[in-house]
Amino acid sequence: MTESKPLIVAGADGFGEDLKNVLVEHCRAQGYEVDDLGTGAYYDKAGEVARRVQTDGAKGLLFCGTGMGVGIVANRFSGIQAATCENVAAARCARAINDS
Repeated sequence: MTESKPLIVAGADGFGEDLKNVLVEHCRAQGYEVDDLGTGAYYDKAGEVARRVQTDGAKGLLFCGTGMGVGIVANRFSGIQAATCENVAAARCARAINDS
């Protein structure tokens, strides 16, 4: 039996746009459904993605110049556990330890 993959919602500010675009395409190539919310102010995109994670049960990907701003904004939303990950090992640990 094949387990269904979660919906991924992605957003970025101008500094994170290029990385977002690459990872959105990579996720799609891996068979994930990705809702790309585009690029805008980091606080707007972080809020949009966090609300979708809350309401749709999606997984979120946020990108900005440092990852700090979007993480701070997203973590203000109830039930959201955003982590700034700068490499694969950090992302794996965040998911395993914090269920982020």
